[in-house]
Amino acid sequence: MSKRILIGFFCGAIALLDQLYIRPLLIGTNPSVDVIVGSLSNFFAAIALSLLFVHIATSYKLNFFNPNSLISVFVTLGVVAYEISPHSTINKSFGGTFDYYDIIASISGGIISYLVEEK
Repeated sequence: MSKRILIGFFCGAIALLDQLYIRPLLIGTNPSVDVIVGSLSNFFAAIALSLLFVHIATSYKLNFFNPNSLISVFVTLGVVAYEISPHSTINKSFGGTFDYYDIIASISGGIISYLVEEK
């Protein structure tokens, strides 16, 4: 198993742990902790999705983006669009909450995954 997929699964696991367990446990304890815990899943999800999509693209020789680091850019844009999308629909059907910290965390995670792919 490649390092890329191991890091992707690890980051995805951290994002899920934050979303399901850490955030409900720590939210409301401190405003600074709220920001960090609230945005942590976006940061790790952007890294995980980027690395996993790059792994899939390289495994199946899908060369629609070359270099692979461009996949990180497009996945990050998708995560940011998902963060913004609940507020562009009339009934907020996706159900999320618009948060600038989540957008910053998603972009930061995308930058990290881009830099990993550029190495």
